[in-house]
Amino acid sequence: MFEMFIDKLIKQDKLLEFQCSRVLSNLSDFENKLYEYIDNYLLEYCEFHNLDEDLILKSRSKFILEYTNDLKNFTETGLYPFELKKSKFYLSRIEYDLVLILSFLSELYRFKIASWLASQKYKGNFLIIGCGPGVELGIIKEFCGLNNADFMIHDTEPSFFVQKKFGLKIKAEYFNKLLYPKERFENIILIEILEHLYEPFKFLEDIQCVLKKDNFIYLTTANNIPQFDHLYNFKIGEIKKSLKNLSFDIKTYEIVKHLYLFSEVDASNELIMATKNHT
Repeated sequence: MFEMFIDKLIKQDKLLEFQCSRVLSNLSDFENKLYEYIDNYLLEYCEFHNLDEDLILKSRSKFILEYTNDLKNFTETGLYPFELKKSKFYLSRIEYDLVLILSFLSELYRFKIASWLASQKYKGNFLIIGCGPGVELGIIKEFCGLNNADFMIHDTEPSFFVQKKFGLKIKAEYFNKLLYPKERFENIILIEILEHLYEPFKFLEDIQCVLKKDNFIYLTTANNIPQFDHLYNFKIGEIKKSLKNLSFDIKTYEIVKHLYLFSEVDASNELIMATKNHT
């Protein structure tokens, strides 16, 4: 098998090597292709920004150190970072993008999200909130045959790399239902977004207004994850109940547990596909 870009990184980081080995064990042929795609995506991103391997590993270490502190504080106090009076942690957009892309290659739960997205049967147009470094967008286009689909994307800090790679204009503003006619979209993608909002349930109400009836919302949420940039902490089942209250029918539902090496925090992600019904 040819050497991937991630191979160069794991030679310098034993923890990364271990985490990637967990993800790579027992992958199907389809999942191997997906892993290789994400690996190449990371390489493309680094070449576009002229980034070296040292910056990738430093960005990852910087994130891990802060998250380890957040886990420790949560274990001791039961409080999430947004509830504590502490100095705000900062990652540049490029640093954060590197951490996010790398997490698809090194974190089982994140790769599960990628595989879940790639296995869906999409039809119609898309609204994507929070595109980030564009991995999810790339997966939908590459693995679901949707290169010519209509995508509307909102991200408050749009990536020039994503816009150039996919030939898309990203709206650099918060989503607002007033921007669109009612029930315009057939697919809405919300991947790891809601926990970054102060009012996630109000946001879901607004999203409902622009989704066509009998069409689909694909979302994931982080549960019990005390991360520095999370503004709302979901409990397992909370988002599912909210969707039902908003007249969504849950079509698929899965909980993916996190496998921590040094923490007992019961963190997980919920993966949900739901449709907007007629009631």
